Amino acid sequence: MIFFFVEVEDSYLGPRIDGDIVTSDFVMDMVQHFKNQRMIHKRYIYQIVSKAMKIFQPVTSLASISLVDDAHITVCVDIHGQFYDLIHIFELNGFPSKENPYLFNGDFVDRGAFSLEVILTLFAFKATCLEAIYLARPPDEGLMSDLLWSDPQTSLGRAPIKRGCGVMFGEDVTTKFLTDNNLKLIIRSHEVKDDGFEVMHHSQLITVFSAPNYCDRCDSDGSFI
Repeated sequence: MIFFFVEVEDSYLGPRIDGDIVTSDFVMDMVQHFKNQRMIHKRYIYQIVSKAMKIFQPVTSLASISLVDDAHITVCVDIHGQFYDLIHIFELNGFPSKENPYLFNGDFVDRGAFSLEVILTLFAFKATCLEAIYLARPPDEGLMSDLLWSDPQTSLGRAPIKRGCGVMFGEDVTTKFLTDNNLKLIIRSHEVKDDGFEVMHHSQLITVFSAPNYCDRCDSDGSFI
């Protein structure tokens, strides 16, 4: 592969991948390197992205996750390239591992100033342990796209939406969807909330938004669940 032909200069002082294995020690050193606003060598970027491609290409864009009794998973959404807020979540809630898994529900990058650092961090944790991180990846069109981009409303029924895809939907729609699919709760994202979250539709639907002070314009909190 191409990264085998990329030489790492002696002057490079950042973390290094020894051989072909992305270790947890490397990932933690890389995170600290990013916190100091330094980039890793392009050879290691190639390695991380190459491993991520191997992992994600054979699987569907939606993640199906089973947990054993008493296990937990943390859901984060809408990081939007805000690297320091991502790391703050990890520092509060523990870094990803098999025993402390995370599901990221799309919008990992764009808008924030550190999108490359965010996606490399998520890819690297995935390469270290497949069960440490799950990345749901929102299609561009079709029914699933409409489902992901639809927003809840206080009134019943459905209504047009300003986003350009999806619809506004009421509590009756939420209840029918949960009943028809034998589900108990919808955790959704992609909508900024002042408190970082909002519970609606008789506690059947929770909106979570993990990027605080979104785009340095919104005086909002971030949350995870």
